[in-house]
Amino acid sequence: MHKIVSKQIIGENLKRIEIVAPVICKKAQPGHFVMIAPDDKSARIALAIVEINLSKETITLIFKEDDSSTKKLGSLWIGDSVFALLGPLGRPSEIKEFGNVLCIGYETGVVSLLPICRALHKSSNKVISVLGAKTKRNLCLEPQIHLCSQEAYVMSEDGSIGKRGYISDSLEKIFSEQKIDRIYVAGPFSVIQDVLISVPERKVPKKILINPMTIDGFGICGCDLIKIKDRYASISVEGPELDADQIDFSFLKTKMKNSRK
Repeated sequence: MHKIVSKQIIGENLKRIEIVAPVICKKAQPGHFVMIAPDDKSARIALAIVEINLSKETITLIFKEDDSSTKKLGSLWIGDSVFALLGPLGRPSEIKEFGNVLCIGYETGVVSLLPICRALHKSSNKVISVLGAKTKRNLCLEPQIHLCSQEAYVMSEDGSIGKRGYISDSLEKIFSEQKIDRIYVAGPFSVIQDVLISVPERKVPKKILINPMTIDGFGICGCDLIKIKDRYASISVEGPELDADQIDFSFLKTKMKNSRK
């Protein structure tokens, strides 16, 4: 039984739970995700594995209550067990010493970015983080990102935290002052596009993190198929971390639009 041993409210409609999962805990790496169902009547949800505690044999998940399944998951109490938990799934992130790594996250996109930032920091990279949100209430995990970054910039569109402006406004200064060897971007599709347009050096490897739009976690359902160059690929099989230069963004834009209907 996958029992919930800890639960916190960390933001607006945003909750953090810690679940006992001995097998997943031993195999999980940064970039992996799980499929979770709160009860037998709920759709399974794809969530990034944010933290691993080997001594407690637990994993930590963070999610926004924005549909019936996530609301049911958020209604569970400490001591309750989830109906199903499957993982780790997807491909782990490639973690090694790259040099100067720019990690960009917008609102809940920071959830999937955090474990990668931590791993990059431990691998002797210089981690430069840029966090963005509409307001202070929409920003999450800022203290945790600060702890694993040598430099951290915070942008809010209303000026309620950090500097006022869009997440892309801080990039010109960063690119003008130092060489960037690798870029990670996590957030809504529109934000990912704006950030990639702002990147001046095309030769820099650019990785985007996309939440799998899947109901099985293995790509069998076909819900999360995208185009990479001239072929179709499943986000849940080849992602969630994908090479931005290989993706057909017009196809992905249509996919994201249809997934919200």
